Amino acid sequence: MSIRGRSLAHQCFRSILDLADGLFCGVAVVQKEVKLMGDQVSQPIVVRSLTGLGILLRRFHDATINFTLPENGVWQNAINGKSEVICHGDAGPYNIIFRNNLPVALIDFERATPGPRVWDIAFVIYRFAPLCDSPRQAFTQALLQKIARRIRIFLNAYGFSQHDDLFNWMQLRLKTEIDLFESETTDDPIRRQKKIKAGHLALYKRDLRLIEEVSGDLGALI
Repeated sequence: MSIRGRSLAHQCFRSILDLADGLFCGVAVVQKEVKLMGDQVSQPIVVRSLTGLGILLRRFHDATINFTLPENGVWQNAINGKSEVICHGDAGPYNIIFRNNLPVALIDFERATPGPRVWDIAFVIYRFAPLCDSPRQAFTQALLQKIARRIRIFLNAYGFSQHDDLFNWMQLRLKTEIDLFESETTDDPIRRQKKIKAGHLALYKRDLRLIEEVSGDLGALI
């Protein structure tokens, strides 16, 4: 973990302790490192997990409000626009620790950066609604209603009501992922090529087209 990521993780942990009722019970600071106990899960997750995700992300965001970057620190993934909190930047199922189907911790802060809350919110919804890696023909009206309900559960748990442009942010989020893959200025071209070969870039492009098609219907249902 970088100095930037370690510093953010430690401040969040200290802040969560002040708020705490055990949501981050899987986190322990040992020898100045953040160690995590639990499991990573595959989507889709059960409905009660969506409530936990909303609470977890809100507490993480709130814990970062007063975060200051260490001297000589530089954010590597700057977001244009209003900076409300420090965004995790990649809060997918691979970066969340679950215990008994409940999320207990975020991991991997390498893409953390100041930004609006909705930057993370849109990505979590994309991953967990889910709107990720699904064929267009599967999106019947019944499925859209189910997904909209899952989105509402997450948003209500987070306490986020300004969602009129949620799907615009989601599309921008995926376009940013695509740009990162297609950029020639990445700091790790070997890793980027491995991910492209594994299908990550194609997935984001496919999902972007899907979200563009269903966002109107989903927005009306939320």
